[in-house]
Parts: sequence; structure tokens; C-alpha cells
Amino acid sequence: MRRLILTSSALFACTSTKFEDPFQTSVTDASADSGIDSGGGENDTSSGGEGDPTDPTDPTDDPTMPTLDTSGDEAASEDSTAEAPDVCGDGILGPNEPCDGDLFGDISCASNGFGGGDLVCDETCQGYSTAGCYTCGDGTIDGTEDCDGPLGNNVTCASAGYTEGTIACDLRTCSFDVSGCSLCGDGMITGNEICDSDDLDGTTCATLGFSGGDLACNGETCGYDFSGCEGGAYFQDFEGGAFPPEFTLGGDADWIVTMSGAIAGSWSAASGVITHSQTTNLALSVAFSVPGSVEFTHTESTESSFDYLEFWVDGAMQQEWSGSNGPATVSFDVGAGVHAIEWRYTKDGSINTGSDRVWIDDVTITNGAPSP
Repeated sequence: MRRLILTSSALFACTSTKFEDPFQTSVTDASADSGIDSGGGENDTSSGGEGDPTDPTDPTDDPTMPTLDTSGDEAASEDSTAEAPDVCGDGILGPNEPCDGDLFGDISCASNGFGGGDLVCDETCQGYSTAGCYTCGDGTIDGTEDCDGPLGNNVTCASAGYTEGTIACDLRTCSFDVSGCSLCGDGMITGNEICDSDDLDGTTCATLGFSGGDLACNGETCGYDFSGCEGGAYFQDFEGGAFPPEFTLGGDADWIVTMSGAIAGSWSAASGVITHSQTTNLALSVAFSVPGSVEFTHTESTESSFDYLEFWVDGAMQQEWSGSNGPATVSFDVGAGVHAIEWRYTKDGSINTGSDRVWIDDVTITNGAPSP
């Protein structure tokens, strides 16, 4: 105890004399022993100055605290922002891939100057083919086009898997337009069919002009089977815009149903476009249970006395007309039985006059009906 007091007194003598309490002096002297400047200099703990090496609140100055190495974190941060490598076939369009599978970004057939179609990405995802692209309407079948312009004679509804009808090329898409084709026997009225199996679309013998009877559908042509109809008359005005199946087309060009030059209503049957020394035919087979008649209206715009509309029954010409004539209605008597009725337009070897065409309309068959 005596040693402690003496030591404290000795230390007190070396410091300021303003502290007379030996215990207070002992505390102050202890601070001096630890290197603390009590004079309020740069290392004065009471100043709270920046960078105070002994500031207990500054963990960076505490020699007991471990030093954190942040270099690894910076490297990890740099790795996380690096671009991931492109993987061809992963279904993700990488930054260095123009395509990946079906993905092409903003690239398309259109951006390559084509009208449409599909690009094909190669197996490396570093290039693509425009073989599937096309420009519809340029007259050349390319890419995935089915057609591009008029169809050849080898392209028909039958070649497309249908029974009959007229196939065309849709010049908006350069694909086959089969809306005019039909599949007879599937029970659905499509294309040029007027019936199919039991579907008669509400038509009866009476609505066709007969006195009565049972109307049926021909399973091969999807046209009406009139054999069950009785009395009255068969009437055809072509207002359906197409020839019904009971009519047969032939010659050097097919007859058409057209609005141009129509005799009555909106549509009439007109001869096909032919040239010198050619013929175009329209035929109908008719069964008469009793003697009856065939009546129709006709008009012509042809070279007079050389280019003729002719009417034939069973291979014998009944009458002919040429020149420029307004509509006229004629009637011909026919005996019982099945008869071949035919309209022909024939041209001689030179000169075209007028429209070079003939028309018929409002065909009426009394006591008879078309037969297969």
C-alpha cells in the first residue's frame, strides 16, 4: 500500500498541479501511460477528429478486428456481368446468334426482300436459308408456294383429293384455292355441289317446278336425281352462278355461266371462247316418261351466216341462229324416252364479228327431267 501511494505521488509530480485528488491524478496518469495526449492535440480522444487512430468507434483502427479482403468480391461482380456464351439449339436467341431454331428476332423473309415464307436456321445458329421464302405474284413458283398464276391442266380438284369442282390459285398466298372443289359423298354440300347424300338443302321436286314426287341426290355427281319427280317441268335459270352437275361441257372450250350479257336475271349460260373452225358444246340428258318439250331463250352476237348457235336432239340439228339477235324464246317437242339435248356454237375458218359469243337462259323441260 505504501508503494502504490509513493508511485502515484511521483507520477503526479510529473503532470499538472491543478489536480490535487490523488485518485483522480492516478486515473489521469494511467492515461498518460497508454500514450494519450491530454493536451488536446491531434490524438486527443475528446476531439473526435477524423482518422483518430484510437477512436473506439472506428473498427478500422481496432487492431483486434480482422481485415476484410474485398478483391474476391470485385472479381465475382465482374464475372456476373460478363456475357453468357451462346448455346445453339437451347431455344434462346443469344446476342451473337442471328437465329436459334425457330427464333430469328427481327429477321424475316420480308426483311430479306421477299413477300413471305419461312426462314430456316442452320445447325450452327450462325446463318440461315431463304429457300422457304417467296414473292407471291411474280409468276414463279418458289419457296413454299403451291402455285403462282394460272394452273396447269394437271392441277385439278381431283389431284388435290376432291371429287370435282374448279381449283384455282390464291394470289394473296400463292396456295391452292379449293373453295370451288367438292368431295361428293361426305354428306356435306361444298364447292359446286347442289346436294350430297341426304342433304338436299331444302330443295324438293315441287320447288324445282314438278308437280310432286321424291327428289334424291346422285351419289356420283352430287347433282339432283329427278327420276322420282312427277309431272310439271324442270327449270334452270343459272342464277346459282355455275352449271349444275347434270350439264356436260365439251368441245374446244367450255361454256361458262356469266353475268356479262345475261339475258334474264343476273346470270346466263354463254359459249366458251373459241377461234376459227372450232366448236364449244353444252349438253343435257333428259328422260321423258311421256312426250314433252324443251324450251329456252337465246341470243347471239356472231358473224352472220357463218358462225352459228345450233340446237341438237339425239345427234340431229333442230335449228341454228347467227348474226346479232336480241333474246328470243323457242320450244321443241320431244317424244317419250331418254334424249340427248345439246347446244353448240361453231365457227367457220375466218373473221370474228361482234362479241363472237352466244347465250342461252331459262331452260324449261316439260314432262321430263335430267337423267344421269
